[in-house]
Amino acid sequence: MMRTQGLRRAPGPAVFAALVAAWSAALLAPQPALACGGFFCNAATQSPIYQAGERIVFIKHGELVTMHIEVRYEGEPTEFAWLLPLPELPQDAQGQPLPLERAVTVSSTKLFDALDSATRPQFNLNSQFDSNDECSDFQFGGCADQAGSVRGGDFGAPPQAAPRPGVDVVEAARVGPYDAQLLEAKSSDALFDWLNANGYYQDPASKQLLGHYIGLGYVFLGIRLQSGKSTGDLRPIALTFGEQAPCVPLRLTGIAATPDMPITVFVAGDGRAVPKNFIHAVVNPMALDWPNVANYFDVIKDAVDTASGRAWVTESSGVVPLDQGTVVSPAVLLDIRQAETLHTLASALQSLVEEAPMVVDVLDDLVCWHPADHPEGDCEPVGAPSEAPKDRLASYVAVAKSAATGDGAVEVDLAAVHARLEATVLTPLGSIVPMLDGLTVTRFFTMLDPDEMVRDPLFAFNPELPDVPRLNTLRVREFQDDACNQFHTRTYPNGHSQTVACADGGCTFFDIPPVPGAPALEFPEVLDESGAPIRFHLEQVAEIDALLDKAQPGAPSLPAQLEIRPPGAAPSLDNARPEVGGCGASPRALEWLLVLSLGLLVGRAATVGRRRRS
Repeated sequence: MMRTQGLRRAPGPAVFAALVAAWSAALLAPQPALACGGFFCNAATQSPIYQAGERIVFIKHGELVTMHIEVRYEGEPTEFAWLLPLPELPQDAQGQPLPLERAVTVSSTKLFDALDSATRPQFNLNSQFDSNDECSDFQFGGCADQAGSVRGGDFGAPPQAAPRPGVDVVEAARVGPYDAQLLEAKSSDALFDWLNANGYYQDPASKQLLGHYIGLGYVFLGIRLQSGKSTGDLRPIALTFGEQAPCVPLRLTGIAATPDMPITVFVAGDGRAVPKNFIHAVVNPMALDWPNVANYFDVIKDAVDTASGRAWVTESSGVVPLDQGTVVSPAVLLDIRQAETLHTLASALQSLVEEAPMVVDVLDDLVCWHPADHPEGDCEPVGAPSEAPKDRLASYVAVAKSAATGDGAVEVDLAAVHARLEATVLTPLGSIVPMLDGLTVTRFFTMLDPDEMVRDPLFAFNPELPDVPRLNTLRVREFQDDACNQFHTRTYPNGHSQTVACADGGCTFFDIPPVPGAPALEFPEVLDESGAPIRFHLEQVAEIDALLDKAQPGAPSLPAQLEIRPPGAAPSLDNARPEVGGCGASPRALEWLLVLSLGLLVGRAATVGRRRRS
């Protein structure tokens, strides 16, 4: 039975009007609070172009908001745990509390992979050759036979970078490989000690923040790996909320964050998403090297630092063209659903390599194997627990085949296996495309240092803004003047051009360096819930940043009386001869507000915290 006494219910859309200012001592006093929960996550939040960390997706569907979170973690399984402060119990569209097993469900890696593939920025070269018939020794970029479009990479590979009285377990549930618990605490000391005693390592610096949430009447959702599970069993999870949007205090990340922490967020809705209380940084394409953009992360970091250190870059925004085959073949799903024996089922399941941890979890629970030499003995494990899930799945195929030929026996309730697979694997896979159908997905990226994590990012929607294409093209025109001197004119995606002489091998189509002197930040701007971007002069960055710290959903982010200085004229970067010849938001907008930040993964924090104190 879920006990709700003492839980404070957030007051609907009006709740968005607070908890937007900077974290300060005053915030610890009782006051209206934004419906806001916090994930204590590890410090290496994943950009999808990074090899490890987390990926986060916000999707608004009907009256509910679902936050999908994927974590990639290396370390001792016993150190892996999450803690999420919640202002109220998760609710359904009618405002009724959701049972824990419905509020917290297993998501699919395929969701993140599909969005990553469909939204990741790309950088291309498009070349043109204008010949001069009077010149006979033309060398096209040093390679006369390589005209056409030269495609760069999608950024290439990234840099490798005992319960204490005062805490009550309100409800518990099993969610895939995790144990989930709803907790109520009467003091930060009690909660801090309970967490440490139950596998949720907490940095001492978090105690005051826990007290803040307790003072506001929050409950806490704890998620940890079940006993016997390894980090290879980690699955993405989905958290469903009512009209309140999730909020994860970014300040918590600073406790154990690493410098230049990359953060990537996908926000799906009816229009383009915007950072409500952060500056929007427009990256200068002339500062990149093309087409492989090997300096991409350095340029992003420089651009964000120039824009006060608190800014987001929009890498792409638009409707994502997904079909079911992008996620999983309909034929594979049909084969799994129609399998009438364990052998055919296990064989068909081998197609779901990414979902193997959850598939093996289902089979481990519901399949019992008796080898031929121990027909009356206890169930034997199928494969070694230390094996990779995909290898253990192959073991199930072998065991099922052996049982079918009389070499041992398998006890299995095939109907139960099908039901569990449907709920935990097949339904999440099948829902990805319908869930995103017709929605605009905005992909944000930033890189922050710990001392810059002092504000919770708020995301809203502005359907008046145009899409941001994922494809960035540098157009190169090669030509010769009357004296047969060779030149490149390079036209960048922002419309600026540069002409360079090709003497001494200065022209190439395969490694175009940054323009000398080109700043990483083309210009800073403010994106609000309506209207066009507000571009401003760099000298106003500190002033604008301070004002955005007080931005409130549903109201303009900047005061009407503020005098905006336009950005200065871009300096001429042509270093060669000239070219020759030739939130006054509506209630509907408030419903779509998404609040994000990143905390620290408590298991990882133990290691990071100890290292920093050593």
